[in-house]
Amino acid sequence: MDNREACIRNLDVLWDRFLTARAAFPYYRSSDIGKTEKRSALFYRKRNKDLRLTFPTSIDEQDVRHLNDVGYWINLSLIIGAFAILESHGFLEKIDHERVGAEDVELLRRLRRVFAHTNGRYNSEDNDERRLFESIVRRYQPRQVDPIRFNLQIDEVLTPMMRGIKEYVLASS
Repeated sequence: MDNREACIRNLDVLWDRFLTARAAFPYYRSSDIGKTEKRSALFYRKRNKDLRLTFPTSIDEQDVRHLNDVGYWINLSLIIGAFAILESHGFLEKIDHERVGAEDVELLRRLRRVFAHTNGRYNSEDNDERRLFESIVRRYQPRQVDPIRFNLQIDEVLTPMMRGIKEYVLASS
């Protein structure tokens, strides 16, 4: 197996584990308040990740915030893990900006730097973070822009980012 194939295989394992974890911690809405059970969202069920979480008491507003923070933390972990895989396979030594997927790899690199060295929250007063935030919105165009966190929606940001990263790896010589 060549280096590209090994890297893709590792990214696929990471993605599968990520989806499993997020299936257990899907996005919670205010409509979940008062419920004692939550099923994985359709996005995960379509990918054979159909889980049900049962809570000992009804979900309240604080639970919604906490569970969504856990989900966001899992998203941060995907970024850090994907960066580590690319780095360990030598794909980050010098990013070839002419190669397909280079913008996705560059955004991954910039996000990882923020997530590995801060609390992972978007700081709009930091010029580098503001430019990164704007680059993510411009590149992936999420339907709803979260103004206080980096936009890491799974279907609109992370899925196309991972696709671009894999295209970059496959286009390597």
